[in-house]
Amino acid sequence: MSGYAERPTSRPIWLLRELDKARRVAAAAMLAGLPIPDPAQHFLLLFLQRAGDEGRTPSQRELAAGLHLAPATVTASLNALERHGFILRIADPTDRRVKRVEITSAGRRLTEQSHQRMIRLEGIMFQGFSPDELRLLGDFFSRMSQNLNAVGSCAEEVD
Repeated sequence: MSGYAERPTSRPIWLLRELDKARRVAAAAMLAGLPIPDPAQHFLLLFLQRAGDEGRTPSQRELAAGLHLAPATVTASLNALERHGFILRIADPTDRRVKRVEITSAGRRLTEQSHQRMIRLEGIMFQGFSPDELRLLGDFFSRMSQNLNAVGSCAEEVD
């Protein structure tokens, strides 16, 4: 690993950062021309569509937790989606302070369009990879996630 000291851009963590940046730029390009060019809003709508299909109407807090986003970020995205008529905010019948969020039929149509574009992007991103390579990549990402999730449980051991 001594070679990493001379070339920090060859470190896996740097490569992951560059991959994420390229993925975000490509996702925004794929969604260009749609009323929601922000990939985060696409994932929020997709989450709402799946929740609705399961008979759930999540609260804004549940959305933030489910998408691992800050509540303020979710609120800003919901404001934009609501302005375009893609979602509805509904007061919870048992607690009027809680807002439930529901995707509209217009939101469902838009989600279908954006989802098809994101599937194409996934195909582009993994072009040239064999099924074995994709399985191995998935294993690596799962292991990295497990390693990082373990940090929270042993944070006091890290100096």
